[in-house]
Amino acid sequence: MPTDTIPGFVCKASSDHAVQQIYQLKNRPPAKPLALLVSDLKMAQSYIKIDKNCHKLLNLEHSVSVISPAQLPLQCSRYVNLKSQNLALRIPKNPFLQNLINKIGSALVATSANISGSEPSLSELYKLYQNKLAIYNLTEYNENKEPSAIVNCTNYKPTIVRASAIQKKLLGTIL
Repeated sequence: MPTDTIPGFVCKASSDHAVQQIYQLKNRPPAKPLALLVSDLKMAQSYIKIDKNCHKLLNLEHSVSVISPAQLPLQCSRYVNLKSQNLALRIPKNPFLQNLINKIGSALVATSANISGSEPSLSELYKLYQNKLAIYNLTEYNENKEPSAIVNCTNYKPTIVRASAIQKKLLGTIL
């Protein structure tokens, strides 16, 4: 489905079965964590610990995922992150996703809709998954959109894990 960045596989974060299916569809190693999407800071606080850096980053108008220590006990499937006690999370700006999260009342898991390690492509997406999944209308998808930046906020000094040159410049003014 469309997200605020690139098309993604999306499911309810508490569903072990659905989260495992995403790993299978992407051919993604189980040790590589998935990100959560939440509707607002209040919902984010039920999944991760939010310090001042996370707060600033989650409030940006740009798509930034933060990695922060998980609130325990986990409010999501254990398969979201088998590697550590941290979770990646972002607040999407896409109105459709915001409404979906609010209707469900809990976080969604989201990850790019591509085979792990390959570039996302709309034509490839339809070819690979048209008979396996419900694919929501992606006609408005812009192939030039970037994945979200990822910032690790588990240490005193946040570090950029993934960002384009433009995103790095923006984050450099904040961090």
